[in-house]
Amino acid sequence: MKKTLKILSYIIVSVILVFLVVFNLNNDSNKVEADDNGMFTVTLVNGNTNAGETTIYIKEESGYVDQKSNSIKVKKGTKVKFSISLNEGYKLFLWATDNDGILVPTSSEETESGYYEKDYFPKTISSNLTLNVYGKRLEDHVVTYYNSELEAKRSIVGYSIVSDGGSVDLNSVTAPKVPGNDFVKWSEELKNITSNIEVYPEYTANVGTVFRDYYPMFFQGLGVTLLLSVISVFCALFLGAAICLAKMSNIKVLNFICSAYVEIIRGVPLLLQLLVVYIILGPTRFHIGSFFTTEVISCLLALFINSSAYVSEIFRSGIQAVDKGQMEAGRALGLSKWKVLTKIVMPQGIRNSLPSIGNELVMIIKETSLAVSIDASIGELMCVRKNITAATYINLPPYIIVAIIYFIVTFTLSKLIRLLEKRLQAHE
Repeated sequence: MKKTLKILSYIIVSVILVFLVVFNLNNDSNKVEADDNGMFTVTLVNGNTNAGETTIYIKEESGYVDQKSNSIKVKKGTKVKFSISLNEGYKLFLWATDNDGILVPTSSEETESGYYEKDYFPKTISSNLTLNVYGKRLEDHVVTYYNSELEAKRSIVGYSIVSDGGSVDLNSVTAPKVPGNDFVKWSEELKNITSNIEVYPEYTANVGTVFRDYYPMFFQGLGVTLLLSVISVFCALFLGAAICLAKMSNIKVLNFICSAYVEIIRGVPLLLQLLVVYIILGPTRFHIGSFFTTEVISCLLALFINSSAYVSEIFRSGIQAVDKGQMEAGRALGLSKWKVLTKIVMPQGIRNSLPSIGNELVMIIKETSLAVSIDASIGELMCVRKNITAATYINLPPYIIVAIIYFIVTFTLSKLIRLLEKRLQAHE
């Protein structure tokens, strides 16, 4: 019965992990950011054409260039801004929506006509972006939507521009398209607006409601975290094994190079390695498909390099744990040193190393959280937390949810590794 339960737990955990990875790769929401060519859509919406004409600019080597269009496609990392030819009697009002949420508006106090080419909302593109520009008349009013559970001036979730005495058009409210921002429920039919007003929608920001509203994003983040971890450790196994063999060889130059590699990688913080790799690869802006962008590849490469140094030492300790008499016995039978090492010693060394390899996977799962220091578009758990906080200004609950997810995954894997270790010991 006990053995059956153990096998069942292996199967259940394996199915869950496979499901999460497949869910992440196949979920449509994971593909809306960039098209097949890695391009993002930037749209400029002029909320009041009577106020003047608007234009998108993108940053090139010669400076900002007019795109002659209000909807363009650009590569990730491109910097954009806009200009407006403001007619007399209007002032500028700007906000924007993207995966980072609503941004604070920019307002010009000048009411004279003019052509404004200031860096209004310069933005480095990392997702699809909509710029909402509104030429506001002096008699128009601003309706500002806040999250009632949060600090007022840090919880803006939407805006409407309403003419004097008019009513709010819910379709004109701009907000992140995320759960919880239900303006139909929150608006309460605002009519006869005669001044700037603030609306405080009801939303309970606790762990339960945040997980209820954003669990698809958390599951996608977990899928990305597991995918990054598994790929990094899998690739590190091969490089780590090669480094281990090189360190154990009699070739002094090769031994020195590999020993230096291991000591340097293990002696430098992973965060620093991550940033260095991204600084080197960042300007290339290459990608493989829609998921493996420069940011993701930089993260994978840094994790792989870091893990390979630790895996090489794991293999070395596992091989050295094998009785030296087996090497001598193999040599006495006429086998070459290489054959004894690869056919007799290494299989036992790898078996000795399996629990430690599992622990390395657990460590890498936690260390993927450093990917948020590169770019939140990578999509692992901490990046998801950052995106949710940016969109809603809810801080503590997403942290708690991410911590619980990390604990469940790492605790489950640690228990499975312990079971594997006991089973290996029973076979000895």
